[in-house]
Amino acid sequence: MCQVLTGFLWTLKTIFMVSHYSSRKALSSSALASGSIGNLIRDQLCGWFAEQA
Repeated sequence: MCQVLTGFLWTLKTIFMVSHYSSRKALSSSALASGSIGNLIRDQLCGWFAEQA
């Protein structure tokens, strides 16, 4: 389940970055920011799903 969530978040992040940032510098800095946020959300969801199981 967590792998599905990770893939989904990664896809969203990629679409978001490609559509919002054109320069390579902005892309790399936003990747770090959204990556940490994505990991945070994924950890929260994985913890929640683990409790439900």
